[in-house]
Amino acid sequence: MDSNLQKQLVIDAAKEIKKLRSQLQRQRADKHQDIAICGMSCRFPGQANNPNQFYQNVLEGKDGITEVPLSRWDNKFYYDKDRQAKGKIYTKYGGFIDRMDCFDFESFNISRKEAKAMDPQQRILLESTYHAFESAGIEPKSLTNSDVGVFTAINTFDYAFRMTRVLGQEGINAYYGIGNAMASASGRLAYTFGLKGPTLSVDTACSSSLVALHLACQSLSRGECSMVVVGGVNLMLSPELTINFCRAGMLAEDGRCKAFDISAAGYIRGEGCGVVILKTLESAEKDDSPILAVVKGSAINQDGASSGFTVPNGKAQVELIEKALKDANISAADVDYVEAHGTGTELGDPIEVNALARTYGKVHSKKNPLTIGSVKSNIGHLEAAAGLAGVIKMVQSLRYKKFLPSIHFSTPNPKIDWCNESIRVAVKAENWNKTKRYAAVSSFGFTGTNAHVVLGSYEYADNKKDPKFDPWVDKPLYAFKRIRVWFDENNQVEETKEDQSIVAYNDSNLQAMERYYQELSDAVPLANQTDGGESIDYLRFAPFREPLEGFSWLKAFQNGEVSDTEMMSIKQAQDEMKRVLYRGLCFDNIDTIADIGCGYGSDLIELASNNPSLKLHGFNISSEQVKVAQERVKSKGLNNQVTFFNRNSAEENWGQHYHLILSYQVIHHILNKVSIFRKISDHLDEGGLFVCAEILSNHSEAIHHDDSTAFFETKDFWAKELAANNLEIREAIETGREISNYLYDPHFYENLEKVKSSVSSESVHHLEGPQLLGELLRKNIAIYVLFRIQKTSFLSKEEILKTNIDLLSHRTPYQDAVYQQNGKNVSSKVSLSPEPSVITFSTADISTKEDVQEFLIELMKIVAEMEPEEIRFDEPISGFGIDSIMALEMKQSLEQSFSIKVPMTSFLEDKTLADLADSLFKDIDGKDVSITEKNNGKSEELCPVELAGKLDSMSDDEVETLYEKLFGNKR
Repeated sequence: MDSNLQKQLVIDAAKEIKKLRSQLQRQRADKHQDIAICGMSCRFPGQANNPNQFYQNVLEGKDGITEVPLSRWDNKFYYDKDRQAKGKIYTKYGGFIDRMDCFDFESFNISRKEAKAMDPQQRILLESTYHAFESAGIEPKSLTNSDVGVFTAINTFDYAFRMTRVLGQEGINAYYGIGNAMASASGRLAYTFGLKGPTLSVDTACSSSLVALHLACQSLSRGECSMVVVGGVNLMLSPELTINFCRAGMLAEDGRCKAFDISAAGYIRGEGCGVVILKTLESAEKDDSPILAVVKGSAINQDGASSGFTVPNGKAQVELIEKALKDANISAADVDYVEAHGTGTELGDPIEVNALARTYGKVHSKKNPLTIGSVKSNIGHLEAAAGLAGVIKMVQSLRYKKFLPSIHFSTPNPKIDWCNESIRVAVKAENWNKTKRYAAVSSFGFTGTNAHVVLGSYEYADNKKDPKFDPWVDKPLYAFKRIRVWFDENNQVEETKEDQSIVAYNDSNLQAMERYYQELSDAVPLANQTDGGESIDYLRFAPFREPLEGFSWLKAFQNGEVSDTEMMSIKQAQDEMKRVLYRGLCFDNIDTIADIGCGYGSDLIELASNNPSLKLHGFNISSEQVKVAQERVKSKGLNNQVTFFNRNSAEENWGQHYHLILSYQVIHHILNKVSIFRKISDHLDEGGLFVCAEILSNHSEAIHHDDSTAFFETKDFWAKELAANNLEIREAIETGREISNYLYDPHFYENLEKVKSSVSSESVHHLEGPQLLGELLRKNIAIYVLFRIQKTSFLSKEEILKTNIDLLSHRTPYQDAVYQQNGKNVSSKVSLSPEPSVITFSTADISTKEDVQEFLIELMKIVAEMEPEEIRFDEPISGFGIDSIMALEMKQSLEQSFSIKVPMTSFLEDKTLADLADSLFKDIDGKDVSITEKNNGKSEELCPVELAGKLDSMSDDEVETLYEKLFGNKR
């Protein structure tokens, strides 16, 4: 065949393929596809931290609106009932979520330094997306390099306001921009989970998340991606925008969104995050994915020119609804419920409901009315996340076949066309008795961008199981180990935070502690047994030098499950720790002792038995444990020496002073540590000792785990609060490794199954706490410290603070303390140098590979803000959250300090810190950095080539002098 003819045939074929491909793409775009909602997660006001809790709250008509917490701003400073007061806020209320200042950055391989500069909205999106994947039965790690898309809604930047106010412009670092850019909200998700589909952040004001959902459905229908993450988030971290909305008169003074009611006078702001996972229905059914509901159709449009930039356009809303119904290919008569935008404003509500009357209302009747509602009445207006809050509410409503009520509605707004009662507001929960159920959700942005989504129920075939009964949909999700990562404002607002917020929490904390101790009592049946006349205290962990093969601390809660050898190991380890704590104490010189949280009284009973002259008091909030302790004292005839009180030692008066105060693993359960430290100081004799074993956060932020009433404050917090009460640390012994050895149980959940049959479900829940603590200690996220603290009022608080900081920074290893107790004098304390303003170091003392490793530890502390205990040389550098910015900082520091070239690849390609240390030592050793020349009091490092260059210009006498300096003798 002629070559020209062949060429022409190929060209014609290519054109035909291109034409057919274009036709196929148009057909795909024109083809309507139902979209399956396969998973979802949320964090909404009212403690609604998952869709089921959210559903329960709305079903019961709960109000999630509260006064503004001090973690956002201080009402005393910003609130003014005068609506015209400049710079003030005329409402005290909002819908807030808990612990927005905390983040499990390590789970996402992000450094603490970068996490601090990340908008918490990004952080909450990361955690919520992980949970949404879990609820869809998807292992997040399996998605790497997949064509999954990401559409996120976000439109506020409060954290940037806060950071700038706290740090000033000089505090802006390299992460400020990417940490607060709205584009990062979607890009961060794609980067973290390795997703390669369409990725964008959406800001159309209040309609953002519903617009994001619409765009995601369009992307799926076109075949641009196989699955989509849709998220919406909104946090109120700074008062500026709320001040702005007050100036515009948009907010309700009483903090209640009274949608559709005659008394509606504005909305209330709310915060939260919602995430849904979408697939085409065809794909979801093929993959056997859970299908919670179906997106039947959607539409978006714009108001265009209306009577005002922020005024809704009723005609545009009618057109929008008709377009969405056409896309869904269903009739308006099929839709039973509309989750309205429903902000509770005098202008917006009538325009919206009147548009519903002109579409849905005309095909409904009084006997078959359209039911409407607004979840904003429960949780406030979540702005960028509002649309998804409505979607998640309606998905749950469709799943559980319930009309969910709106609250704060009593008298219909007369400006609304109720269409002869063919439209009504849901005021109570009602059964939704239809096989095919359809609902719609509306969102309208104040700049005119509107969205309407039509949802449908999904009925499983007879051979399929409804996912609401499957464990993968509503199972307990991964419990993030959240650590406080936050910038506190150094002003009056933050200074008053402790006293005011603690009072609000105190009652609930006390009740939670009482439940915890009662459940622990139930779970510890052997705690009041004795061994050879001596009490065995199971409530305290034992420091094991090494993990004991086959040992499970959990088995200690079951009769016959622990061998005599293991029981002896526990007893010996506990006794050893007690000897370390008591060493140097002469009980002959001590008259009175108090034990905070004394458990079953084991320690006081032992001290009383060995020291007849002592008077001992035990304080415990658990009446059950006090009762057992009193019976044990009575049986041993120690009533005259030992007395127990059912008392909250953080709040109530103790009654007298003591020479010695003891506390074992109790202070971390007390939320109000300011009060307990004050009480200890008030009731401790001058020169008296406070001896305790406690758990602290080893990070710059506190770790709070409300379920187990575990509140691990930072080392800085302990140092400062102790100093404020004239309590000087005399010794801090690091025992975390030994305690983690005791808690190490690779078969924990197998052993937990054996325990479940003999204890309550709540007790089982609390038994998971020590397992989590073991992980925190093993990873050095938390530390276990044995303290000897003395009351020293004659010293200034500044002197005490300096000592406290020093000893907490140079903790004595437990092994050393044991040797010292046995009469050996050793010290393994490591000095921690302060952070320099410029990251360069003297290298004059670098002579071994170990020196290089110490150098790298100091560098990692500064660049990545890591604690020395967190730095592991056998793990990849990338595993510490070191990104390209930090790698560049380290590279520059190493090059400036050692005068060598360090390639960027040294920090990438799964290289470990050990690899980097080896490479650096080889380069440094080759340079002979120990050769130095004194120059005007400074040490100048000379490599052999540089030295040779200098020798050429030196006189013979100068060479002789240099040789003598270098090698100690003349040539």
